[in-house]
Amino acid sequence: MSKSQVSAVAKQLDRAGHGLPQPPPGRRPYTFVRVDARPRKVREGGRKTGVHALVAVSVNADGHREIPGPDMVSSEDGAGWPVFLRSLVARGLSGVRR
Repeated sequence: MSKSQVSAVAKQLDRAGHGLPQPPPGRRPYTFVRVDARPRKVREGGRKTGVHALVAVSVNADGHREIPGPDMVSSEDGAGWPVFLRSLVARGLSGVRR
């Protein structure tokens, strides 16, 4: 594939990915939740830029793993974490053991 073909496909994927609904947490409480950030390069406004993908992986009371929510932040400076965790709680995350 040429560079222009790759760019055209990337633009289509960018448009398709915006507005996807966030998966809601399960109806059951979670026993454990692990959160992590992964640095990624994405296209934004026609340029490549660095972001951090925040991901929560949970284990429900039945022992099954679920991904209750992903999010993207521009930097992992701490400001994005409270917003991410509050969004999980707002969508029903509860019952996590300490």
